[in-house]
Amino acid sequence: ADRFVVQIVEPEPPVTLPEDAVLRPFSPDQTGTRPLPPRGTDRILVSQARYIELWNRAHPDERLGAMEAPVPYALAGAAFEAELTGEDDLAVWGHCDIELFTEHPTEVTLPLAGGVLTRATLDGQTARLRTLAVGPDPADIANQARLQQQAGPMPEARSGGLVGIYLTGIGSHRLDLAMRIHLERRGGWRIAAGQLPAAPATALLLRVPRPRTEVRLGAVADRSSYETEAENQTIATALAPGGAFRIEWRPRVAEGEIDQALTAESNARLDVQEERLDLNWSVRLAFARGERERFVLHLPPRYVIRSVTGTNVRGWQIEETAPGQTRLEVILLRPARESEEITLSLWRPGPVPGPELEPFDAPAVGVDEAVLHRGTLVVYRSPLLDVRSLMAEGVTRVDMPREPAATGAGTPGSLQESPLGLRTYQAYQFPAVPFRLRLAATPVQSRLSVNAQTILRIGQRQRRLESRTLLAIQHRPCYRVQLAVPTDLRDVKVSAPVDLEWALTE
Repeated sequence: ADRFVVQIVEPEPPVTLPEDAVLRPFSPDQTGTRPLPPRGTDRILVSQARYIELWNRAHPDERLGAMEAPVPYALAGAAFEAELTGEDDLAVWGHCDIELFTEHPTEVTLPLAGGVLTRATLDGQTARLRTLAVGPDPADIANQARLQQQAGPMPEARSGGLVGIYLTGIGSHRLDLAMRIHLERRGGWRIAAGQLPAAPATALLLRVPRPRTEVRLGAVADRSSYETEAENQTIATALAPGGAFRIEWRPRVAEGEIDQALTAESNARLDVQEERLDLNWSVRLAFARGERERFVLHLPPRYVIRSVTGTNVRGWQIEETAPGQTRLEVILLRPARESEEITLSLWRPGPVPGPELEPFDAPAVGVDEAVLHRGTLVVYRSPLLDVRSLMAEGVTRVDMPREPAATGAGTPGSLQESPLGLRTYQAYQFPAVPFRLRLAATPVQSRLSVNAQTILRIGQRQRRLESRTLLAIQHRPCYRVQLAVPTDLRDVKVSAPVDLEWALTE
């Protein structure tokens, strides 16, 4: 095989040029042995200082020199971390990178609200700082941030409390911060809201020690809800440009905790029809303190959502927590205060009634964390069905309300009623959810009696038959009648006091 020799050549050392050196770039047409053109060349290299000096001599009105930066400082980046633990407060720590563009001592103002600052170091030394303003309530900060998020691309958020940091020395500086934010408890949820210094794409890293923990994030231009699957799982997101944030989390072990301030009052209507069950459930949620941007409802098994409506409903999402158990999360357009009303339109197929009674349970919608849930359920039936009550536990029969509850009049198309119309059956009142109301439906059997009156006229050339049939129909309408007539009839005519269509078949 051929051999190759590879020789490694070390690079030449850098060439040091004097300050007044003038360089002419190499050109094959202008070598060192050839003289320069009569007019010389317009491509030469000089030092920056010599170029500025020559330019200022040639253009005294457009002098070059050191340009001042448009701003004295800017945030070059930031990152914060938090661990979702604790019962009273949330610890948040991180850093901000600040670029200083002036040699003069400068006070940098940073937004910081919703908590207590526990540590602040600048370039490894204790930072000199002062409070410039007292921020508003953290709930107002998070409320404004949520409104900005819902409006689309988030503009600069309103500052909360302002902290002044003294910097000296042009260049990069790092500010390390640590603060504690008070937690609000609402049922099983822990809620923290505040404002942090934020540069574009400020990182926020959340550590969740417990598995199966629900986490909700407000005022982020990213995914807003998570559920952890393993221990010490991390959630990486970014703060909004204004730095306002809202964090809510609830471990699965705290799901059973009740919010003592949340009550629910429902008005529901159940339509029992031939091929389906329609449920229109309107619930009014009341709470004395705080704000809520979403509610969690529990749906009855086998029911499908047709619509979720309300003047403040932004959207909804469902999750099957267990076989036959569906969790509905309703997200609001703006945070609700004191009360909110939501209307659900649900349906399920069947049961298709047969000759025997077909039992089924009246559905109920539960409200997560509610300390009290009461209301009224009105049952309607198709005129073609006979509905009976088999068992009632946790409900009391009451008089039918004057204005039927949850008829869907305010929400056109929420209930698809039978063209034959629906009839009221019974009304029930329940003091709590869940309750047990077992119903059964069977088709209404039609009762038909016939009275036939016939005259047979016999002539020399033809026979003539005239017959009148009187039908007595009870319980349900009759739309089709079959009559047996002699096969040798001709010129058959049929008439009735109502519009009809008829045909003669063999």
